[in-house]
Parts: sequence; C-alpha cells; structure tokens
Amino acid sequence: VFPPFAPGWVCSCLIVQHDGVEGELLADRIAKGPLPLGDLLLIGAQIADALDKAHRKGLVHRDLKPGNIMITKSGAKLLDFGLARATGPGAAGELTSSPTMGAALTAEGTLVGTFQYMSPEQLEGREADPRSDIWALGATLYEMATGRRAFAGKTQASLITSIMRDEPRPIADLAPLSPPALDRIVGTCLAKDPDDRFQTAHDLRLQLQWVTGTPSQTGAAVPVVPARGRAGVRVAWTIAAIASVAAIGFAAWGALRKPEPPRRIVSTIESAADSSFVVDGGPMALSPDGRSMAFVARDAEGKSLLWIRPLDDARPRSLPGTDDATCPFWSPDGKSVAFFARGSLRRIDTDGGQPETLAKARRCYGGSWGADGTILFSPEFQTSILKVPASGGAADTLVLEEAPGAAVGMVWPSFLPDGRHFIYTVSSAEADGANSGIYVGSLDSKERRRLIPVLSNARYLSPGYLIYAKDGVLRAQPFDADRLEMHGEPFVLATDVQFMPTLAGYLFSASDNGLLAYCRGVGAQNSQYSWFDRSGVPVGTLGAPGLLYSPRLSRDGQNLTYDQSDPVTDSGDIWNLDLKKGVANRLTYDPANESAPIWSPDDSRILYFKNNGAAADLMLTASNGTGGSEVLLANGARNLTNDWSRSGRFVLVNSVPSESSGTPDIWIYSFEDRKATPWLATPFSETSARFSPDERWIAYASDESGRREVYVRGFPATGGTWRVSADGGTMPAWRADGKELFFVSLNQKMMSAAVRPGESFDADPPKALFSIVSMQVQLSDIAQYDVSADGQRFVLSQSAADAGRPVITLVT
Repeated sequence: VFPPFAPGWVCSCLIVQHDGVEGELLADRIAKGPLPLGDLLLIGAQIADALDKAHRKGLVHRDLKPGNIMITKSGAKLLDFGLARATGPGAAGELTSSPTMGAALTAEGTLVGTFQYMSPEQLEGREADPRSDIWALGATLYEMATGRRAFAGKTQASLITSIMRDEPRPIADLAPLSPPALDRIVGTCLAKDPDDRFQTAHDLRLQLQWVTGTPSQTGAAVPVVPARGRAGVRVAWTIAAIASVAAIGFAAWGALRKPEPPRRIVSTIESAADSSFVVDGGPMALSPDGRSMAFVARDAEGKSLLWIRPLDDARPRSLPGTDDATCPFWSPDGKSVAFFARGSLRRIDTDGGQPETLAKARRCYGGSWGADGTILFSPEFQTSILKVPASGGAADTLVLEEAPGAAVGMVWPSFLPDGRHFIYTVSSAEADGANSGIYVGSLDSKERRRLIPVLSNARYLSPGYLIYAKDGVLRAQPFDADRLEMHGEPFVLATDVQFMPTLAGYLFSASDNGLLAYCRGVGAQNSQYSWFDRSGVPVGTLGAPGLLYSPRLSRDGQNLTYDQSDPVTDSGDIWNLDLKKGVANRLTYDPANESAPIWSPDDSRILYFKNNGAAADLMLTASNGTGGSEVLLANGARNLTNDWSRSGRFVLVNSVPSESSGTPDIWIYSFEDRKATPWLATPFSETSARFSPDERWIAYASDESGRREVYVRGFPATGGTWRVSADGGTMPAWRADGKELFFVSLNQKMMSAAVRPGESFDADPPKALFSIVSMQVQLSDIAQYDVSADGQRFVLSQSAADAGRPVITLVT
C-alpha cells in the first residue's frame, strides 16, 4: 500500500510489505562485512526518506532492522510493516497486527520488535513514536558501518541492560576511515532520551545527505509547481511523468552499469636502497587505519632500527633511538609505536621524540595495545603474559588457567574488539603438540578456552574473523567476538608465509580495514654452516643445509655439534658432524626439543639441554652415538648449557627457576658434589657465559647497563668486573690460548679484543673484524657461532639459498 503521490514527487524508497521483492536483505549484506561509506549514506538517506513519508502519515514502524530492509536495483525498500501502528491525528487506517513477541499489540506496555534495535522507551513499555524508529535506524547505520551490532549481550537481560546503560564503541575505533560526522549522526540517533535525538526522519536524511555532499537522492532538484488551474495541473502532471520516466531510466542505467567490485591488488614493498629488512626482527606492523607500516631494517652501518613507511610515500624513515628494535605494534590511534629493544618494552611517537621505557622485557614474543591504554606483552618464551599501562609503570602478570599438559610458552597476545578479551598462543611440550593452539583469555577472569589447535600467532580482523597461519598458509576463519566462538570453515589468504622459529611466529600483519602484509618464505629459513676467515670471506661449507642452531667445535677441531630442528615441529635434536669425512650422525631422538650441545674436555661426551615441560634438564650422551642419554641435572628450573671447563670439574649454566618469571642468572654445576649453585644472580639478565682456557675468568653478557654488553669477572671469586664491549655485545668466545676474546656487537659485527696476560684482567679496546649482517646469526642467549682454536676461522650460518633482499608483500 503506497501513500498517495503528490504532483512532482518521485519516491526514491518504497514502503512495502511483500515477500516477493527481488533483491538482497540488508542483514545478509552486512554479514559479508561493513558497507562502503557511499553505499551506507545512500541507503541510510533512502530509509530516512521512507520513514519521513510514513511518519507524516502517522505511521510508526516499530520493528526497523536490517532484516526488514531490502536492497534492490532501484534502491532500498523498507519491508514488514506488520508491527506498524497508526499514531496521532491523520493516522492511516488500521493495519494488521502481527507481533513477533507473542503478545497483542494493543496491550499497554507490550514490547514489540527485535531487542537489538529497540529504543530505551520501548524496552520500558512506553509508547513508541517516530523518534523510536530513528533510534532503530541509528542502530542499523552503526551495524552497516562496523559490521557489528551497537549493543550486545549474552542474555536477553544483559542486552537490555546494555541498551539502557551503555554507549556503543565509537565507529571510528572499528572503521578508522569513517568520517567524524557519521559518528556524530549515529550518536544523536542513539541518544537515550528521545528529546536528544533527531526529532524527525527528515532532519536525519538531510544530515546524511550533507555528509555525502548530495542535495537530493535523485541528484537533481525536485521541481515545485504552483497550482494554476487545470492547465497548471496538467503541466505539473506532465513534469511529474517526465521526472518519473527519467528516474526509471536512471535506475535502469545504474542497474546495467554495475560498479566494478573491489579488486585484489598485490604489490611488494622494498626497504630503502641502503637498508634491508630484518626478518628475525619480528613481523611488520600495519597501523590500525592501514595508512602506515612499521618494520625493522638495518641501515648502511648495520644498525637495526625501527622504520615507518607511509603507504602513500615511497620513502621510509628510521626513528632515532630505536637501536636493536624488534616486534613493533601500534597504539590504537596510530600515533605511537611500541617495540622491544635492549631488555625492555618501549614506545615512541611517530612524529618525533625519543623512546620511553615502559617495562623490562628480555625478548620479543609479541604485544598488543588496547583501546583503554593497557598493553599486553610476552617478554619471554614462558608461561605468563604481562600487562602494563601505556604510560609505563609496574608490569603485572595475568593470572590465567594453565592449559592442560605441560605448557612451554604463552606468547603473541592480541586484543579483541571489546578491549577485555584477548587471544594468545600456547606452545605445549607434548610430542604431538596436543594442547598447543590459539587460546582466548580475559583481563577480568582466569578462564581460558582453546579456539584453534594451531601453533601460530593470530589477529582479529573486522567484521569477524581470526587470521592465522598453518604450515605456511595464511588463513581467515569466521569468529564471533561476542560469543568468543569460531564458526564456519577457514579460507586461504596467502601461501608461503615465512615462519620464524626463534620468534615462534609467522611474519604477517593486518590493518583494521583489511590491508594485509606478509613476508614470503617456505617454512623456517634453512641455513648452511660455512667457514669464514677473519675478514668475513667464506672459505668452505660444512655439512648439509637445514634448520641449524648452536654450533660448537670439538676441542680437537675435528667435529662440529649442533641442533638441527624439524621443519614442521621446530623440535631440535643433537647432531655431530665429522669435519674430515663430511658425515653427520644424529645423537638424540627424543620428541622434546634438545639444543646447545657442548663438548667435554676429552671430546668423549656431549652435554646439552632438553625441554621438559616448563623446565629444561641437563643431559649427557656419548659423542660417538653409543648408549643412551643420562640426566645430569633435573631441578625443575629452566637450565641452558653454556660451557664446560677445561679441567672438567664445572659446567656453566643459565638458569631460571620454573616458577619464576625473572631473568636468567649464571649458575655453576659441580661434578664433585653433583649440584648446581648460583654464581652470579642479579636483577639483570646474565647469559652466554664462557670459561677462559685457564679457568681464571668467565666472560658473559649482561643488560645491567640497559643493553647487552660483554663483561669479564674472576673465577671462582667474583670481586673484579671488567666491561669488554664498548657499544653493546653478546655471545663471547675465547681463543684457545686465552689471548683473544671474540663477541658479536649489537649492530651485527664480529668483534675481537686482545687480552694481555697478568694478575688482573686487561684487554685492548675491541675492533671489528667483519660484518655478519648477511649471515643468519640471531643475537640469542646461546652462542650461534664458534671460532677455531687459533682464532683464524669462524663457523657461521648463512642462507642455504640466495633469496636476495627480503621484501614485504602487500595485499589490498
């Protein structure tokens, strides 16, 4: 039933109640994602126009929602006036009453309609008027813009409470590219007090058209024809007919000329000419609005810095003071970036200034910045996630239920839209990874739930997906952020996404508006051990390529042990390579991760650590592969092997009690009493300890100055301390005669310091031998290189295949 047409009026939105209308329900369109701004404003203005016409006839719809709006070729149509009632003078005749709530419409105080779109006065049982429809249209506009309902609740009662009390999250938080005026318009529609809303749908239509800059829905002014007798009326009807035919013609032309669907555009981003991406610096980070990207790259001097690349500018710029940055992530407003560097979590404003330290964080295992200023981060590969205010302060450990089985790490936290729940990744120690996966937790509760049994970092993407990787394939799967449930099947976004075992994560990022970035690579990056001379020139390869870590030469220089990891599980085993024969033998077969082998003084045995749930035990095996392995130390702590003294009496161990989230200290294991005791325990991190050949000194790395530096202390007494590195360093190693100390600088150079004999330790200022930027040497707590007894050759790894300079793939 249509209201009578006045001369010259062309209806742009029809009010119908008909099951046979061809088109797509707005609810089905929203399920595919938020609407483009132009479509949203056009459809919103058309519905407002329809409501205005209905309200002028005294009709109030009372059940306006996306399910009652049909998008057709000729425009949006408002359906199902089954709950409409006539109000006020001049109301239309009686309409059929067909309440969906099971109560008669005429009853005083009856709730009719759909709860998510009902105004506060309707929920209170008060009479609905045109302003109630304006509320419902505001809720619909919100959903069109964000893909999410303005109000939500797990129960009917909680939903009603939310509508009566809460304010919806600003549209700009979920759709950063939306104009501020849209937030203001929708906020006015959703005012709790009807007197604070737009008072007529006509006013709302004008506001929506003002945002688009379009004076009328047809694009042309509607002629106003004064009544001048019969001739005037005939002219008016003629003009109206012409306008109607023109409108139909434009509609037909628009239907035939369908807009081109959004195209998928794939491009690549290269680093600046004098820099290169650092793939082990963590995933790149797209800003929430998709306008900029943060990433880690080395400059011409080999410094790892944080860089910002506006996507509308081909020139990235480095941020000063961000040396050794890793794992960047953005603030919600896109004005700041947080990152990990030199033992701490830091933040920096992208428009300038120096970084601020927020909290201690030894390593980079992901972080997320919430809308309320809370930052979640994982500072270790351990069973805890920390939170700290974005302004800095004491970091608190979140108390979460332990995952079943033996969890090793809880990493890569990422906030969900409500700002209270977050997803994170759990790595378990079971051989089959039975309890590993992507979990959801809460700031307000200890409860946790596994969402996907996949070991990957993950991110929520509006309007309702989790993106994650499995076996190098990046996927998206529908996710209900209100119910915290997965549903539907995953689909592929990209293949060959690079996995980084040292970070336990894949290299990808996404913006809130759907821009995707990732680094290509098949599985983890294979490497090849090679000999390098003192100038950094390769002089021969060693063994076969693979996922290789922690090389250590035997005392006689005839063998090389290392950890070779499985490309799927990244679980390592100990191998021994005979350098003369070129034959490698596998020494361990345990499904648990085993790494950091070190030789006994007579080269007959090899000591290594094995992950055992949250702990790491010291294990001993014969270097010729005969017999099994025996447990040397299992005290419930996380113990990493560092060095075995030449006398055979002591072993240097990095140790952290398993129940502690503290920093590693240096312990001494004594073969005389079969016990481990602390040797250097401070609030700082002490790692990579090595005995001097005469056992008078211990070289180690510590972050007590705010960044890792190389120090030497006397042994067994710990009185004197000497700093060897001048500008950062880690992973020290001695020449066999004790007259030279090597280490790796933080800007990836192999350094050497001559050591002069004497009663007190004395060393020359260190000098750079060669750059290792092109080699695969991570600055870890365990040495990732070794040096020959005479100090003339170095064992280092480099990419097994020449992949060229890494680039970032960008998908629009």
